[in-house]
Amino acid sequence: MLLGLVAPKLKEVVGPRNDQKERILLESHSPAPEEKVAPAQIVDEIAQKVLSGMPLRVIDLNTGTFSSNAELLRVFKLSPEYQALVSDKSIPPADLAEKAEDVIRKYFAYVMLSHVWGEDEPLYGDIKLITNILEMSPSSLGIRKLQNFCRIAKQRGFHWCWSDTCCIDKTSSAELQESINSMFKWYRNSALTIAFLLDVLQSTPEALKRSRWFTRGWTLQELLAPTAIEFYMGDWTPFLTPSAGGATPLNYKLIPEFVQCLETILYIDKSYLVDFNPGLDDVREKLRWMATRRTTKAEDMAYCLLGILDLRLPVLYGEGERSFIRLQDEIMKNTDDTCIFDWVGKPSNLNSYLASSPSCFRQVAWRPSPYQTTAELPMFETVSEFTHKLSAALLRVAESLLNEPPLGHFVANGRMNLRSFVYQVKSVELVTSTEVQKRRVYRYHVKADGVEPVTVVTTYKFPDARFAARSLSFGRIWDNSLRLIPRKTHKATEEEDEPPSDDYNPWTVKNDDYLTIVAKRLREPFVAQLLVVHPDGQFHRVHTEERIVAQPRLIELLDLRTPRTLIVH
Repeated sequence: MLLGLVAPKLKEVVGPRNDQKERILLESHSPAPEEKVAPAQIVDEIAQKVLSGMPLRVIDLNTGTFSSNAELLRVFKLSPEYQALVSDKSIPPADLAEKAEDVIRKYFAYVMLSHVWGEDEPLYGDIKLITNILEMSPSSLGIRKLQNFCRIAKQRGFHWCWSDTCCIDKTSSAELQESINSMFKWYRNSALTIAFLLDVLQSTPEALKRSRWFTRGWTLQELLAPTAIEFYMGDWTPFLTPSAGGATPLNYKLIPEFVQCLETILYIDKSYLVDFNPGLDDVREKLRWMATRRTTKAEDMAYCLLGILDLRLPVLYGEGERSFIRLQDEIMKNTDDTCIFDWVGKPSNLNSYLASSPSCFRQVAWRPSPYQTTAELPMFETVSEFTHKLSAALLRVAESLLNEPPLGHFVANGRMNLRSFVYQVKSVELVTSTEVQKRRVYRYHVKADGVEPVTVVTTYKFPDARFAARSLSFGRIWDNSLRLIPRKTHKATEEEDEPPSDDYNPWTVKNDDYLTIVAKRLREPFVAQLLVVHPDGQFHRVHTEERIVAQPRLIELLDLRTPRTLIVH
């Protein structure tokens, strides 16, 4: 602005001879035209983006050597594909970006290996100096496995492949950390995953079912993550052979009969097997999938679930079962699904509410009955006094639920606060005592306020029935299903055309409807935890061998309790 006022005065003083200098001065301060992005810059940025979703190191099937991401980019810049992209000046930037991404993804398409580790696998340190992995002496089963995998990948037209045995430098803690937290993404982004089943020698469902591949921890995500997978038997022939006149199957996830076979073997719904999305939806079901699997290192029972649950954790080998405790803590931080407390067996050493391992989730998740409409839940409307007392009690519970704090978190030394309904135990009676797998198992008949009698099976022996009755109670962790109102309970008025938003206040619906829903949910059976209270008022969960399902008594509706915040350890 100041320059615009001064320039005319300069012209009057110096005269017309300096008109050219003035124009140069003004042009140097005028807005610069929009800069054009060079094709090479566009292509390089897309290449970097694609490489960021690939493994840190792959095997170059043309040279038989390892290639890092930086080396892959250098090789790509020397390729005809790169030169064709950056030399075409006629393509608009937007079109070039779309074309470049398609070309680059095809160029860097890679194959992943899924297998069960043997005792003589070639590690990165063993073969990093080998001039050609494809031509080295097949002196062990592990090397022969790697070479056969590379051979098939090359025959299929790919230039790059990856195996967890030799493509991760496990002496580097930083590389191991990044690899474990990125493994699911690498399998998901692969063009193909080859699952090698060493112990399958016949193409039959029975032989497939007996394979160790279905019992290992890491192979679960190696099955779920890829969009395309093929299975090879111990002699490196495809498990599925082409039918007469048909083509060789290229993606077993697209073959309904094979997917059905996997569903039968794994007890995993085929919808997950065909199109799996990582995350914390159905988290209890995903933990069940890992219950019967095993890993060589105890920590990997948690780490191999990270990609499936879409979580990240520091990798700390040597911590043992604490890795699974950290995983459960991370789950609680990211979801309010209380199903993670629905487990049986041995508790963790840190907190009695947390499971020691995925094996504790071996039972199918407890599913409460679906919501019913108001008409399906009689509220004893003919008894006005009952209805009045019931509404007042429900209102207290509803107000408590609407002001509910977060699900639970560690407060100190492994202690956690949990919002729960508490049912005091009145009597404990020993029914049987038997030995199961060298452990003494006790079966008790337990009566408590507000619920029907319950059978409890545990390895814990109560020293005295009277003492047990005074110190024991059942806990019912409240969850958002007691708080959230189904959309179908909302009754639209004549003036209201739009449906309610997802976060509408339940008090905007008719109060009777809300109270009815709360009453119904509180009357349903629920998964209970057997708790023992200590003199300091803190609670400890008693581990059980079978799930405890409690049924609220109908008379309890006249004296509904509100949830309490318990400190558990």
